[in-house]
Amino acid sequence: DFVIVHDGLSSEGAAALEAVLAEFRQDGLRCALIVVEERPGDAIIQRVEAESIQLVIVGKRTSGDTDHRRIGSLSRRLLTECPSAAVWVVKPDETPEPEKVLAVCELDAVGRRVLNASAQLTRISNAELHVMHALQESLAVQMDADRDQLREDLRQKASLELHERVAELDAEVEAQAKFHVGFDSPSHA
Repeated sequence: DFVIVHDGLSSEGAAALEAVLAEFRQDGLRCALIVVEERPGDAIIQRVEAESIQLVIVGKRTSGDTDHRRIGSLSRRLLTECPSAAVWVVKPDETPEPEKVLAVCELDAVGRRVLNASAQLTRISNAELHVMHALQESLAVQMDADRDQLREDLRQKASLELHERVAELDAEVEAQAKFHVGFDSPSHA
């Protein structure tokens, strides 16, 4: 299902959104426009809880700020308060169909959700999937005389696990994916 929640829409704006939704419906997508009076964050979080929504996509509006890296209060609230839903914040200049998707994940339950969403998006947009995982190097590994071999063993084990997890979701996506596993923070890996 595809739902748009909006506050303070003009009649022209509502008509424009309904026209877009009509096109989606012709393609077989179930969708609705919901115009709310209350704060949009409250309405979105209530809808997520009531209908067990798994993904919320929200647009980042440009502001008069010189710092365009900031996200707005609605995006921040959804990122921190949406129960069990993934939240994507789309920038105004972002292309609608990604050519490359980067999944930065851990080897845990949340990492599985990241890989699942990334594999699905990769499949439907015919994009290239990159999977990144940063390993933590324990003090024991740092102190070991065979440090380089231990690091390589850990890197290969993590890489194999990521390959297997993506293959479970979609073997075709896994065959084309690029995996990046290293011993640094994700911002440096």
